[in-house]
Amino acid sequence: MFVDRAVDNKTGTISVRAEFPNPDKVIRPGQFARVRGVVEQRADGVLVPQLALQEQQGAKIAFVVETGDKVAMRPVVVEDRIGEFYLVKSGLKPGERVIVEGTQKVRPGMQVKAVSKPAPKPGA
Repeated sequence: MFVDRAVDNKTGTISVRAEFPNPDKVIRPGQFARVRGVVEQRADGVLVPQLALQEQQGAKIAFVVETGDKVAMRPVVVEDRIGEFYLVKSGLKPGERVIVEGTQKVRPGMQVKAVSKPAPKPGA
């Protein structure tokens, strides 16, 4: 694989050349594709839907369901945006239940009946 060191000022892109198997001849000579590559993997990274975060006085917050099905408000710090998701730098732990729908109706300390939904895959 070859990755150019310079960014093309006209397009804002970096030239990358790679080889990969193409046994079914899906890509033919002269064709091109947009490719997304894994640049970094983070163990125990927390992704939350953009809808789960609220902005309050310039800070981002999330409502979580704690033990006993009580609502708690957490300030969160986000890093990157990946499609419809944010990568959380701090404020949430892996496995915590984040409220995505009905956030305008909940308040800290409120008893809720949480309904879990499978998390969609980023980019899907």
